[in-house]
Amino acid sequence: MKRALLLAVLVVACQSPPAPTVTASPTPAGIRGGTLVMADWEYPDSLDPLHATLFEPLWTLDPDLHPVPRLLAAMPAPRLARDGTMTLDLKLRPGLRWSDGSPLTADDVIFAVDAIRSDAYPGRDRSGFDQIAAQERKGATELSWRFARAYPAWQLLGPRAIPLPAHRLAALAPTAWAADPYFQRPDVVSGPFTISGAVPGQLIQLAANPEYAAGRERGPWLDAITYRVYLGKAALISGLQTGEADLGFHLLSSDLPQLAVVPHSRSVVTPTMRGELLLPNRAAGPWARDPGLLQTLAASVDRGALNSAAFNGSATVATGLFPTPLEQYDAALPPPHGSSLGRSIAFSLLATCDDQVRQVEQAELVRQWSRLGAAVSADCEPRATFLARLARGDFQMALLSNAWEPDPSSWAPFATSFGCLDPVLDQDFAAGGATLDPTVRRTAYRAAASEWLRQACSFPLYQWPAVVQGSTRLHGFEPNPVLGLDSWNAAGWWLSA
Repeated sequence: MKRALLLAVLVVACQSPPAPTVTASPTPAGIRGGTLVMADWEYPDSLDPLHATLFEPLWTLDPDLHPVPRLLAAMPAPRLARDGTMTLDLKLRPGLRWSDGSPLTADDVIFAVDAIRSDAYPGRDRSGFDQIAAQERKGATELSWRFARAYPAWQLLGPRAIPLPAHRLAALAPTAWAADPYFQRPDVVSGPFTISGAVPGQLIQLAANPEYAAGRERGPWLDAITYRVYLGKAALISGLQTGEADLGFHLLSSDLPQLAVVPHSRSVVTPTMRGELLLPNRAAGPWARDPGLLQTLAASVDRGALNSAAFNGSATVATGLFPTPLEQYDAALPPPHGSSLGRSIAFSLLATCDDQVRQVEQAELVRQWSRLGAAVSADCEPRATFLARLARGDFQMALLSNAWEPDPSSWAPFATSFGCLDPVLDQDFAAGGATLDPTVRRTAYRAAASEWLRQACSFPLYQWPAVVQGSTRLHGFEPNPVLGLDSWNAAGWWLSA
């Protein structure tokens, strides 16, 4: 599955870019100018604005889940009315402009959110936006969202609320957007870079957006970004070793020994919100009539050994249900133990095929559970078939990952979808999702996490690590595990001489 990183974000390239011209900036924060070469070995499927940093969101979340205004002048504070409705008042930075010089206004926000909420908008995740009962324009730079009830996860909307240029797209029906050239190569954008050229399958060239400074303190430090796609990961690593590329993505922990010897470069390994987990089918397998088996199997998993085998120790081992950024809501995993099952059992462990990490994990889990007296057969399917089998419940135990939203409310539909149904669990999730009170939310979600783990609804294993290789000349780069979008702060990148 392709990450929506700086691919669907910013990308630019020429065959062999000339040496950058670097001049001192007027402030000590960075150096103005230069071309950064970003490298990958997967070409983006599209430059859909709602997944691209060619476009600026209303706000973003930093790696610690703190909201950071982007197009907004300041973060809003939700207002609750006596009738139970909630309102968010949004105020854009004054003076913002699209890359073609047109004003970026509240109309663009309303236009984009209406499109997301529309049934005509193909294949878009409407979660959260379906909670917005009405939008109201209050001025050229001001609007409000009214929610039918309290929506405590409202901060998740900002990174996905990306205004679209109404003056450019209003005449085009949302049903036609997917096939329109604009969504393959947008010619009006709001982010720090614009597309200046492309060689399909090989290069995308980005140039600094001349209108980005409008309404902000400054434009991007870099003059341009070259997004270069190599034919395979070996070629990408070679490009990093020769200095042809400054920044490389889609790398794995197994690549770290090779990356360690790349000159004038460093490996950045960070945890992501992508959690690896074991999912039992509660209606199938030897535990269907003996649920206690699930607790025993869960408690017997040696996560440290799995991490060492699959990720050379670079993953973040789970200590509870939720990923590390959500630890305030979490409950601790039951103490591990390796006691015997007391009897022989047999079941199959399903994973995706052609995935080296999963094959290693499967082998290690089979080894660990065999010591308890379990006969585990390793089964695999191509990704599409794997997902189809999950959907129809045709599995006993599955090994998979899920990219979680940075709010504990995203676990509730997962439990419902896979049959971990329980009145206590439902009550706790409902309580956490019905209030803005942070203390009540923490209490409710801690209780939900505790019940989830007690019932072994899933076996959390660890958070996948993201591996990025970057030149020591690059400054300001900060991976964002929350968004899974490594170019979230590209306007602040700069190159030293």
